[in-house]
Formats: sequence, structure tokens, C-alpha cells
Amino acid sequence: MKVLWLCGNPGLFRAKSLDDGGWIGALQTQLLNVYTDLQLVNVFEYPDNVDVFQQDRVIYYPVYIGKFDRIKSFLSIEYHDRIFLHRVQEIIEAEHPDIIQCWGSELGFGLIAKQVSVPVVMHIQGLLNPYFDAFCPPAYSVESLLRALRYNLIVYLRRQWRPYRLFKYNAQREKEILSSMPYVLGRTEWDKECVSILAPQARYYYCSESLRLAVVKCSKWKRHNNNRLVVSSIVSAAIYKGLDVILRTAKLIKEEYGDDFEWNIYGINDAHLHERLTGIFAKDVNVYPRGRVSAQMVAEKLTLSDVYCHQSYIENSPNSVCEAQYIGVPVVAAMVGGMDTLIQDEAGIMVPANDAYRSAYAILRLKREHEYAEKISKKEIEVAELRHKGVEMQLMNIYKEILGK
Repeated sequence: MKVLWLCGNPGLFRAKSLDDGGWIGALQTQLLNVYTDLQLVNVFEYPDNVDVFQQDRVIYYPVYIGKFDRIKSFLSIEYHDRIFLHRVQEIIEAEHPDIIQCWGSELGFGLIAKQVSVPVVMHIQGLLNPYFDAFCPPAYSVESLLRALRYNLIVYLRRQWRPYRLFKYNAQREKEILSSMPYVLGRTEWDKECVSILAPQARYYYCSESLRLAVVKCSKWKRHNNNRLVVSSIVSAAIYKGLDVILRTAKLIKEEYGDDFEWNIYGINDAHLHERLTGIFAKDVNVYPRGRVSAQMVAEKLTLSDVYCHQSYIENSPNSVCEAQYIGVPVVAAMVGGMDTLIQDEAGIMVPANDAYRSAYAILRLKREHEYAEKISKKEIEVAELRHKGVEMQLMNIYKEILGK
């Protein structure tokens, strides 16, 4: 079987180790190890003009968009989609795949379903339309954002207005993609229900995701006997990821617990915007942005934490929460989107979205009640190991069913 992946992640292309390919690379490795008759074609946009590369039954097609076309693409997303999909069609005609899998509805990959006769399946990651409804958190407004940016209109247009407009356009494109998508893969009750509205014609399949190898290999979490409270989170710069809630929660914890705690934020280098919006400075409440780190570093830091906290205003099934559960660090997460599918049967603690008080209470309870924290950890490991076991088999069985094999 030959499967073509349209993906924003190049997987193991030019990877120095198996850990460099992220969870896509982990899945790729699992599939090829189990199914020796499988061939993958990984198609992705790439910033450099490099040749097609083949290794270990994987053909990598880095799609390069030239400087002139990149300028036009910046001004017109439709133009970008058109030239990218034209190149994809050429690759499909050359490779003759049995099935095409589009990773995520956020980019324009799924538009290819209208242009080819090959079966196309969409793997849901996030869902932009419900995400768009939560794009701007409560109490945030154009005026508050401008004030936080010191009324610098150029910075506002670049960092806030343009991403908002782009997100809105991509959400509209997502509707178009899903309206004609015949097959969809998801992993939560939330994305299943959303797909039933956005793509009522599609057949929905459950399929979990692989986790990064560094996390799978990592030793399991054990409760720490010292008094120091260590909380970890992984967030991006998007304002709906809940960094404002983290700052407010940390302020409450510091007032109650004192200085013997730290909250490490991975994925961002600063919290300047949210500091100005909330009036709470990260360093004053022991919050430390640590920047982007490797999968190995994430795994190590999770084992050294007392709690993993996820405060996003909207999510489907964030891999960061799944990784924390797999390692067994107790999770506190906002009850949004697909989180209730991940955190079931006490495999973590769910709190209302935008509720710093309930979040602070849950974090402090996990630190103070040792048996409760260990109970949560044990259940998380049980749920996560079952959830992420045999993903390659799930996916291959779906391919075979779609192809009638």
C-alpha cells in the first residue's frame, strides 16, 4: 500500500535522531516497523529548494515556493493554496498513491479532495471554527490590546489584527474543506460532534495519536517529598492559550503558598503582552517562560514537576496533556473542547475555563494530599498507555476499510 501524507510536519526528513521527528516521526517509525509492505510519501512545504529524498520506504517531497510566489502568497492565501495544490497534484500523478491523508484542517491541504479521484481522509487536529469563537478571551478587546501594546498601531496590526484576519479566513476555508471531505479521523467526543455539524456527509473514525519517543521512553513520575511546589505548562503565543489565567492563578498560589514554588512555561520566551493585560508581572508571581525545548527536555522537566497545568480557552486533545498523563505527572486542565475525553475516570482534574481560584485550589491540593496525587498519577498512566497503544494498527485498519481491503 502506498499512502501519501499532506503534512505541515516533515517527519524524519533530515532528522538527526528519531526524536527530531516529533509525534509524526514517531508514528512513521511505528508504521514502517510493523507493516513492511507500506510505502509513505510525505509532502510538505519547505523553505529551501532541495531535491526529493527517499529513505526507509519514505519518499519526501519538500515543496518549495519561490521568493516571488511567497510575496504573492503573503498578500493572497488563495494564491498560495493554488500553487501548492498544483504541485501536490503533480506529485499525486507521479506517485499514484492508494490513499491520501491530510494532517489537520488548519491549512489548505484538504482542498485536494475536490481535485482527485484518490480517497482522501482528514485527520482532525484542532478545529478552527470553534477555536475562532474563543480567539479573544473574556475582558480582552481591541482597546485593551492596543493599550497593552502602548498604542503602537503598526505592532497591533502585525501581531494581533493580521493573525485574527488570517485565522478568520482559515476558519472559512476549513468549512469548505470539511463540507466535501468523505472521511475524517478524530479522537474526542468533542471533535466527533463538531464534525457531525461541519461535515455531516463524512464518515468518522476514531484514531489516537502517537507520542514523541522521548516521552514514551521516559521514566514514570514519582511524588516529590520536598516542600517546593513546581508547576509546568506548555503554551504557544496565541492569546486564547490561557497565559493570562496562568498569571492570575500563580498570583493566588504565591499569596497562599509563599515563595517556595515556581511555574515553568515552555514554548514562549516572554509574557509581556499578558503582563500588561493583567497587570501581573511573571517574575513577581514566580512564573518563568523557558522558551522552546526539546522533547527530551520536556520529558525530564515533567518528571521533576508536581503538577502539569493546561489553561487554554479552547482545545481538542493537546499532546502536551497526553504526554503529561503518559508520564504520570498529575494534570489540572480547563474543561474545554475535547478535554473531558482525555481526562476521564479521574485521570487528572478538570476545572472551569478562566477560573484561577479553582485552578489554584486543585494545584495546591495535589501538592498537599499525597495519596490523592498518587491516585491521579496511577490512573493517568493507565488511561494514557491504553489510549496510545497500537495507533499504527488503528490507522492501517482505517486505511484498509476505506479501500475495501
